[in-house]
Parts: sequence; structure tokens; C-alpha cells
Amino acid sequence: MKIHVQYDNVMYIKVDGDSLVILQCYTCRLQSGVAPKVVKAGLRCIVSNQDAWYLDHLNVSWLKFYMNEPLTNITDTYEQSLVIGGEVCMWGETVDPSDIEQTIWPRAAAAA
Repeated sequence: MKIHVQYDNVMYIKVDGDSLVILQCYTCRLQSGVAPKVVKAGLRCIVSNQDAWYLDHLNVSWLKFYMNEPLTNITDTYEQSLVIGGEVCMWGETVDPSDIEQTIWPRAAAAA
């Protein structure tokens, strides 16, 4: 079986019967309701909303990381089961070896 992990902007893709599609929902808060729409369509998702769980967004506090909830606005228990979990993301445009540790911690630990 093939497993495809794609960004949520490809929500309406077609795959063959031997494939599983998992959508990484990175626009969850920016485009209200993306993760709920993904699971309502019967697709699995990983929540990594860029307004709370992007490590290179240095203006986001560890407290916001900690308080972020992947199941926000998903109340149906079956749809909640389609959410694999959350993921913090680190993009390399704003870091180098001299500051990567300070950029990742403690905010990534707060998401765990």
C-alpha cells in the first residue's frame, strides 16, 4: 500500500484503491475549519498549523505552542480518530547552525 502525505491544499485529489492519503493541515487557523473539513471528507490528517506550530515563527510563544489543540472544532469521535496528531515544523530560511537549538527549544517541547 502506498501512503501519500500531502499539504491540505491538495485536499481534492484522486488516488487508486491501494493508496492512503494523509493531509498535513498547515492552514488550520488561517483558513478556518480546514482540519474539520478534511476529516469530514473521511481523510486522515496531521495538524501543523502555521500560526501556532511553526518553529521559525519566532513571535509565537511557548505558551501558544502548549495551548494549541489539534482537535479544535472536531467534535465527532470518528472524525477525531482521523486526526493522527500534531506536528511542529521547522523551516530553514531563518536558522543556521549558530541558532537552531535556541529556535527549536523550548517551544517544540511545549507541543509534546
